[in-house]
Amino acid sequence: VARLMIAVTGSSTGIALVTLFLFALVAAGRISNPVLEVADSLHRVMKGAPPGKEAGVRPGDEIGRLRHEVDALLGRLALYEDEQKRKVITVEGRFSFLMEGVQEGLILFDDRLQVLAVNGVSRRLLGLAAEPPAGTPLMDLPLGDELKGRIRSSVAEGLRTEISLPDAGFRLGQEERICAPKIFPILSGAGEP
Repeated sequence: VARLMIAVTGSSTGIALVTLFLFALVAAGRISNPVLEVADSLHRVMKGAPPGKEAGVRPGDEIGRLRHEVDALLGRLALYEDEQKRKVITVEGRFSFLMEGVQEGLILFDDRLQVLAVNGVSRRLLGLAAEPPAGTPLMDLPLGDELKGRIRSSVAEGLRTEISLPDAGFRLGQEERICAPKIFPILSGAGEP
């Protein structure tokens, strides 16, 4: 009888362990598969694919709810990205108008005295066939000794500005630069801007 009890207990323990192992595999699959689906969706969206359809959420389904929230977040991020692209296009259009629409010569440069942009009037006045590449040292332009001297003295005095523009991004070669352009008058010999 004792041997029979030991055999039954051993068999029951073995069956319980196998059942527990199978339960763990099934439970792990039920938990990890939805998480992997959400991770795959995030990965596809980060690579540029549009977000998938929102999953239906069952009561008590935390993973489904998480997926629903992630899909909603990705949708909002896509709208935000589109809005930012429109804003960039608007700012670029205004900048282009400012640079090419005014009748004065404009040279936009950063605090390192690297040229960011030169408008058509300045190119014509300076005799430049084309706009110098972004990042060209300002003093390498054919500005003339008097104008270079005025720029140097303004820089030495800390570029006392008349107007500070909001931060703007410019690409200088492979480097993306953010700077706050400043506008300051360079007085002519008679003391007028």
